Amino acid sequence: MSNTSGTFDVTLISTSIMGSDTLEMTGYITVKNKPSANISPAGNDTLCPGTSYLLTANSNSNLTHQWLKYGVEIPGATLATYTVTGSGNYKVRVTNLLTGCSKTSAGKKIFFTTIPSAITASGPTSFCNGDSVVLSVTSNPSFSYQWKRNGVLLSGENANSFSAKSSGTYRCIITDQYGCTKNSQSAQVSIICKESLGSSAHLVQEFDFSIYPVPASEFAKIKFPGNAKIGNAYFEIFNPSGNLVMKPVITESNENDNEYLIDVWKLAAGVYYVKGGNENSSVVRKLVVTSR
Repeated sequence: MSNTSGTFDVTLISTSIMGSDTLEMTGYITVKNKPSANISPAGNDTLCPGTSYLLTANSNSNLTHQWLKYGVEIPGATLATYTVTGSGNYKVRVTNLLTGCSKTSAGKKIFFTTIPSAITASGPTSFCNGDSVVLSVTSNPSFSYQWKRNGVLLSGENANSFSAKSSGTYRCIITDQYGCTKNSQSAQVSIICKESLGSSAHLVQEFDFSIYPVPASEFAKIKFPGNAKIGNAYFEIFNPSGNLVMKPVITESNENDNEYLIDVWKLAAGVYYVKGGNENSSVVRKLVVTSR
């Protein structure tokens, strides 16, 4: 049978011991053309994450369409156009309503790049002045990086990690080998400890205290400068995320008049921040609790 379209005659020859007979049927077979099935733009494409891509098939009023991804029909994708939002191999099946013939196009491969946006911290992001935390995004030798603080680019900070020493909101602009860019998640860094305010004879002046030993185990000691007393002071313990975890019990120490004990045995090992204050002011000190 011919692979070309058109109308074809059929000749039937019957042979037996009695002889043979021939039957000719004119225009008995009609072969119809398949419709064209093409996708534009042609070729394969690599796209940036978060974007979309419009595919268009050849069309006229006699044609219907069904888009496929990896050979599987995409539900509802029956227009002459289809907007792609994910990687895959896309085809379109075109059917001619007049002939009932269908044809499936060649595949078009589309790849959306992936840029990891997670940001990790090497330790607590709330700390005292003079400390720091290393912020990092996923390392890839094909990527380039630019860190920014409070939306302002940080000159020369072009590695996948950055040592943050100041309060602020940090992000990293990540650019892949295709020129696609993405902002990392944000990291909030806080300086929560005041500088020492010096000795004070009474609590009516600036509130201040020191805390030791470092690390502490079951009890930590709070010491006030000079002859200051605890008076109506309050104390609260926070984790590195700024969540209140304890309002500790404070007892007097038998060693010094201006020294008190803070009960920390219920705390898990780790870094905490003790906030103490009165009606005049407050100050935060780092507390390190060791495992028992």
